[in-house]
Amino acid sequence: MKYPASKASGDIRFYPLFILVLMLSSLSHGEEQYQISRYTIDSGGISSGGAYTLTGTIGRSGAQISSGGNFKLAGGFRPGFTLYEVPTYTGSYYDQWLAVGSPACWRADVNPRQCHGDVDGAYQGDRKYWVSTNDLDILISAWNKPLSSLSGNQICADFDHLPQGREKYRVSTNDLDILIANWNLANGPAPDCP
Repeated sequence: MKYPASKASGDIRFYPLFILVLMLSSLSHGEEQYQISRYTIDSGGISSGGAYTLTGTIGRSGAQISSGGNFKLAGGFRPGFTLYEVPTYTGSYYDQWLAVGSPACWRADVNPRQCHGDVDGAYQGDRKYWVSTNDLDILISAWNKPLSSLSGNQICADFDHLPQGREKYRVSTNDLDILIANWNLANGPAPDCP
């Protein structure tokens, strides 16, 4: 059987094939539709070995992050998991470190002289002055401001890691005293912040 070709519709020899595909696809509409539902398997447990213990639930549908001590576990219902050490503040005021947003500069592994007045973790001059004019400039910019007004590395000028005064200023006279005590010491102070 020959079909006349039309310039508007192109070659219509493929119309019977197209109609056959449409007919076959309409037959499947009467069949049952399948659905995959979300479920959790709530039979977790505790695993331990050596100094480590992991408590969890398998098949949890919501990926979550669990942490404790120096470790964090990113998991959930997805392939694999990651266990890695989370650097933490090792000084005396852990609650204050958390309260101000866990600044990296307060950690001894990032800036071991911060508690002595070194805001930026860099020295100045040939004699390696770790506490000098750069640090003083940042302290001045953060002076007697509430925490909500501090930005950038201004929180790093809070050397004693405590709020001060009725207004709870993070950078004030206690911090200035620390900076002055360590001002322009050649290759000092020692990198021994906790």
